[in-house]
Amino acid sequence: MLLLAVAAACGSDRLREGDDVVLKGPFEQLGETFTYVTSVRELSDGAVIVTDPREQKIVLGRFGDSLVQMVGRRGAGPEEWSTAVALHPLGGDSSVQADPTTRRLIYFDGSRVAASAPPEVATRAHALGMLQGASADGSLFSMRAPAPSTVGPRDLTPNDSLALVRIATTSDRADTIAMLRDAPGRVHARREADGTFRDFALSRPAMAVSEIFAVFPDGWVAIARLEPYRVDWIDSFGQMHLGEPIPIVPRMFDARTREQYLARHRRAIEQLETAPAEVREVLGTRYAEFPREVPPFDASSLVAGMDGRLYVRRAEPGFASHTRYDVVDRTGALARLALPSDARLVTATREHLYVVRRDSLDVEYLRR
Repeated sequence: MLLLAVAAACGSDRLREGDDVVLKGPFEQLGETFTYVTSVRELSDGAVIVTDPREQKIVLGRFGDSLVQMVGRRGAGPEEWSTAVALHPLGGDSSVQADPTTRRLIYFDGSRVAASAPPEVATRAHALGMLQGASADGSLFSMRAPAPSTVGPRDLTPNDSLALVRIATTSDRADTIAMLRDAPGRVHARREADGTFRDFALSRPAMAVSEIFAVFPDGWVAIARLEPYRVDWIDSFGQMHLGEPIPIVPRMFDARTREQYLARHRRAIEQLETAPAEVREVLGTRYAEFPREVPPFDASSLVAGMDGRLYVRRAEPGFASHTRYDVVDRTGALARLALPSDARLVTATREHLYVVRRDSLDVEYLRR
């Protein structure tokens, strides 16, 4: 198998920075283009379901076939989806999607929209709009931050935390199974004219990252931790297994790194200059405040492989020669994988890596 070959080539607890297996191919390419792929769901017959929320499309495709077909219909009906957000695998070919527009959970049987759960279902309401994983027994997983306790600005410190919550849909029970360290930032809680709490905005400095998690179909959960950088595991019985620190070379966020970061985000900065003042105030923090060190991973970097391994994309402030991943299994064995700089891993199964390549026109292509 491809992934076993990668692990055998570099599986060692004495890996150094740069000890990467560079993945070059061979590959197959799906006959469809995308703007931003958020999930790839491989089905048992080899077909894939791909979600692209920017183009608002969910398609079913087969490698080697130049045609794809739309999955279901967009709408608010019982067999429709409203927003093309990511699909999370359940058992077999079934999947679930948390629709933030209609506040429903949408269940898929293969490429067919099979059912939806209304927003009044209490257990599912915990995950709506922020579902981040699911397991084959139907459990849902989300990460929740406490509501602001005061009105006005407040800095987030290393003592602030997020709750990793597992929702058992068969028992109407939601349990906090771990606490995760929040990213640095500032909460701007706003009030109405009469002084009552209205809403809040959240600003983050450059490359701010919290501890994050990924869910595997068998119910295991992997948590990417900070200080020290490591991967902890929660097994299907709820027991925590602490990981060993992963060796990395710290990188200072110096003046050169800052220039690389700003150059990489030049287009976003230009777009921000024409945004409303309130938006510039919140989002501008990403390009005006900088950390002391480059974090080990970024905020959307985890892929829970169907082979039981966790793929952690390393943070890169500027333009790099490769996109690098730490590959960690449940015993703590470490491998390192490198993709071309214009590529990112979306899904890993026992037989395939699903990789998105982006061209100079910002068009994405899915390769296997």
